[in-house]
Amino acid sequence: MSKYPYQLSHMNNIEQACAGRNYTVLLTDDGTVYTAGCNDKGQLGDGTKEDRTRLVQVKGLNGEGYLSHIRSIAVGDGCVVALDNEGTVWTWGSNDHGRLGNGTTTESLTPVKVLKEDGTELDNIVSVAAGAYHSLAISASGELWSWGYNKYGQLGIGTSEENQPYAVKTHGINGEGYLNNVVQVVGGDTFTMAACADGGIYTWGFNDKGQF
Repeated sequence: MSKYPYQLSHMNNIEQACAGRNYTVLLTDDGTVYTAGCNDKGQLGDGTKEDRTRLVQVKGLNGEGYLSHIRSIAVGDGCVVALDNEGTVWTWGSNDHGRLGNGTTTESLTPVKVLKEDGTELDNIVSVAAGAYHSLAISASGELWSWGYNKYGQLGIGTSEENQPYAVKTHGINGEGYLNNVVQVVGGDTFTMAACADGGIYTWGFNDKGQF
């Protein structure tokens, strides 16, 4: 326990830091990802389920080499989402409800690529975000993709089917077409909020506390 700020003296090139439940994810200025803390779901991405008290580097696809060229990261509850410089989305850790977006509900101890329903890779992405149990991505054309837990409609696809293991496009108002011109998105526990280029704010999912 530390009651005062503690500096990681050996890390001075951090571009982004994220905190999950009892674990830490750091992105460096050279595009590599480091993690530490709880690893019960493989959320540290080092190929094990061993908790780590020191930072470890996230492995690459199939545990080969290391994940690289990453430009942003987001964390959910036991799941990490990373976006690389090519617009490809990577995930690892817990996969209940299909949160990894790779077409399965099996957890992964190393990064996997997010897939669309036709089995092709989700690409041309410029931003990622994560709710507690669902993940989100904005494409260069301003469309919103999401995957994972959907019991409360938080994916915005017009259903409440719990598991969505592939990336799907969020629908537009009243289910007409698809939401577009999205510039920012955030995920809550069971709802989602997006900001569009026209200044509009859109929300969907669970509204039990008036969070809309």
